[in-house]
Amino acid sequence: MDFAPNNTARLKVHYFVGLRSHVQTIRYNSTGPLLPQEVAAEVAELWAAVSPIMFNDLRILSAEVAPENSDVFLPVSSTFITVTPSGNAANMGDSPQFMTIPGKSQFGNAALLMWFGVSAGGDSSTPALNDYRITVADYPLLGPVFSVLNDGTSPIRAIDGQGVFWQQYANLGYHSHYQRKARG
Repeated sequence: MDFAPNNTARLKVHYFVGLRSHVQTIRYNSTGPLLPQEVAAEVAELWAAVSPIMFNDLRILSAEVAPENSDVFLPVSSTFITVTPSGNAANMGDSPQFMTIPGKSQFGNAALLMWFGVSAGGDSSTPALNDYRITVADYPLLGPVFSVLNDGTSPIRAIDGQGVFWQQYANLGYHSHYQRKARG
């Protein structure tokens, strides 16, 4: 079954990292306030868990929400999200890495969380990070991220409004736009 892009309420987190601005969209169900407390708490916990593997210029710029069945996004305070990024500095010319964590709802509809500006680049000391798909065994700093997503009470939803069963791996790589740009 196809769902309209506005089938669920959405939170957009605007952030700056890796010398660029990015937007992350998170879906949730809401019949009450625009941004329910449990959603704000989950998103804050998720960003706190992922920020140690981001470049050190990470900062949250703003947040906005759209209710279910609406395409109008309204600004909300983003002060509920605090981040403590790693000590890895982004340098001009660095190719930003992305990280995605895929999942599915109980009805098989896809869900995806994505971050740009991940500084978990592989080298000879961490050869597992040279692979596209990494697990907590490969990179223990992912442990807190999966703990937040798998706690059984996550309000994050797939496009069909159902809870998400997250895969127990993250996809890590370089965005093809920047790869093509570097090749000339």
